Amino acid sequence: MKDDPVQHSARLREDEYFQKVEAERQKIMSREAARQVAEHLLAEASGIADLDLLSELQALGYTHRTAALLTVVPLVQVAWQSGWVRPRERELILAAAHDQGVTGVSFAYRRLMSWMDNRPPEQFFQKTLELIHRWLGSLPEEDQQARKRQLLSRCLQIASASGGVLGFGSKISRAEWRVLQELAAQLDYPLEARASG
Repeated sequence: MKDDPVQHSARLREDEYFQKVEAERQKIMSREAARQVAEHLLAEASGIADLDLLSELQALGYTHRTAALLTVVPLVQVAWQSGWVRPRERELILAAAHDQGVTGVSFAYRRLMSWMDNRPPEQFFQKTLELIHRWLGSLPEEDQQARKRQLLSRCLQIASASGGVLGFGSKISRAEWRVLQELAAQLDYPLEARASG
């Protein structure tokens, strides 16, 4: 007995539908697997284990190739307060990045250069600082304090390198000083303690 052409056509459409559903499911699984691999690589590169924090870093555009730039971003933010990144600021930022393992042939280096040539959005700076604060909060207290002190010290170097007229024994502009105070407040680390220690 031959198949009814209507039933045969209906079965073909049904098969076609289920093939499309399965193909879409495979795509979703593939994207999820790729996201998990990227998250794992970012965790290894950054030393961050908090899955929510890793997810937020990814959403902000950080990858395993740019994780080393996380604590360099506040330096870039301070440097941009004058309207552009001056040559001495650039040198200091590149030195700080080099200390984090960023070399002149890496993707991270090229990304950093793009941030120094084209100012990232303020929201990027703010969100990065928030994530730094959360990450530092997961470290042992002594390590937290040392890293906060180092970060603020480097930011202060950047601000001092650009010139300005505020005083404090250096040439820090009002805009730079305001950002330094905001950074210190966000990190919950007194700027005065950093400046004297």
